Amino acid sequence: MLDRIAESHFHPLVGQRRELRLEDGQSLTVCVERVDAQPLAQRPGAPEGARTPFRVDLVGIDPTPLLDGPCAMELPELGWVEGIRIQRVTPWTADPHTPCFQMVFG
Repeated sequence: MLDRIAESHFHPLVGQRRELRLEDGQSLTVCVERVDAQPLAQRPGAPEGARTPFRVDLVGIDPTPLLDGPCAMELPELGWVEGIRIQRVTPWTADPHTPCFQMVFG
């Protein structure tokens, strides 16, 4: 299912709060901050029509110790998708204690 995820699934979610279900059964509420195509990250020799790599930036609503790992997220047209990898990154917000995350799709 992960190979079916496209940048277009995230664009309608920008500015929205979404729930992430973590592997240990906990949930984390995040705001989808930005979706950026990363065409320069395309694998050399990728087949015609291959997905353009993209990144999804997320901001946590509440403090969390989560650093990285797999999660599930509900996406338009796909429903709940499991196995999406989330990684904590250096905060880009005004508050350096705000948890910031990325999902990267190659």
